[in-house]
Amino acid sequence: MTKIPAPSETSDLDRGYVRSIVTFIDILGFKALLRQSDAGQIKSIMQSLRAFAGGEGERPNLKDEAGGSPAQSRVFSESISDAVVRVRELSDRIPGGPFLAELKDLMRIQIECARRHVLIRGGMTIGRVFSGEAGEGPIFGEGVDRAYEIEEKEALYPRVMVDDSAIALFMQDGALWPNQTFPDVGCDVAEAYIETGEDGGGFVNYLNFAALSFFESEEERVAFWETHRNLILQNANAMNVRTRRKYIWLSNYHNKYARKLTDRYRSMKEAGNENIPWNPERLFEHLHIPGSAFHLP
Repeated sequence: MTKIPAPSETSDLDRGYVRSIVTFIDILGFKALLRQSDAGQIKSIMQSLRAFAGGEGERPNLKDEAGGSPAQSRVFSESISDAVVRVRELSDRIPGGPFLAELKDLMRIQIECARRHVLIRGGMTIGRVFSGEAGEGPIFGEGVDRAYEIEEKEALYPRVMVDDSAIALFMQDGALWPNQTFPDVGCDVAEAYIETGEDGGGFVNYLNFAALSFFESEEERVAFWETHRNLILQNANAMNVRTRRKYIWLSNYHNKYARKLTDRYRSMKEAGNENIPWNPERLFEHLHIPGSAFHLP
């Protein structure tokens, strides 16, 4: 494997900035929540987002890919109103490298929030950021500005967009790889973690994660898909056309991976796996959201 050194950060460090992965996240439809919900309900929703999206600082008990020396993860965050800014320093030495680790964290965040009936959108990029020596903040820098711009202008739907430049950097920047060596499965994993939208932009593919892994039991998995389906149906008939279009988009995304989940169960059944108690066709009918329910007038 060819090792490619990360670009020099000397000038940035001298100025107090660190090159980092930055993700800006907020709650979908927060203005409507302010009009329709009481303060206690909104507080609960915001606490859910912060609990899963917030940084955890150092986690010295993680192991590297060889099971050897402890890996370091420094993820800092700052919250304001319904928004959370996450900063993951590129000096992280963790399994898979910091880029894939952030994508995996974002998939977990979206799944956990959706389980609690919270949909989020956001933008992820790589840029210079100040977050303090121990993450005490305040968090600011060009990376934060770019992540916010992606969330505000490109995300549009309940998805976390990944900056094109960040994806390009992953293919060439050793600072984003485990031990600065490009992993053999790096491209395959990144493709599994990032879905390409109809607009050509990449976004964090949390439903692929929810269909194929993440859950400890199939009962948990099916319960999540039921919750996700009901969350869409409850909001599909929103009077606001812009809001309704967001749920149309989400229903199409949901349907794609509900079909993949059905195919997975069907294959397991055909292989004689007795641990799958559901009829795949019935499961598909139960989880599938008919497109006819989402036609715009």
